[in-house]
Amino acid sequence: MVLEFNPKHPEIESLVLFREKKAAMRDWLKNYLGSLTIEDVRGEEKRRHINSQITEGFNQFFANWRVLSTNNKLFFPNGEKLLTKVLFKEFAVQ
Repeated sequence: MVLEFNPKHPEIESLVLFREKKAAMRDWLKNYLGSLTIEDVRGEEKRRHINSQITEGFNQFFANWRVLSTNNKLFFPNGEKLLTKVLFKEFAVQ
């Protein structure tokens, strides 16, 4: 899996935020993918929808992130998303 970060945010800050939430995100992804059926993943349109759902789900982990070192201001004050895309190198269905 490859995560594409919003270019408006410095890469180092994005990676720090990601590392903070990595375990919870992995758990969420495992549960989300585990809930899908074979029919849910058939076809390009459905896979694009899954990709969109995963990107949005991951972004929810950062929706209210605050950076204490900058006066506790919202890191993404205008509803901007940290991730723009989640790309899969492989998508195996069993």
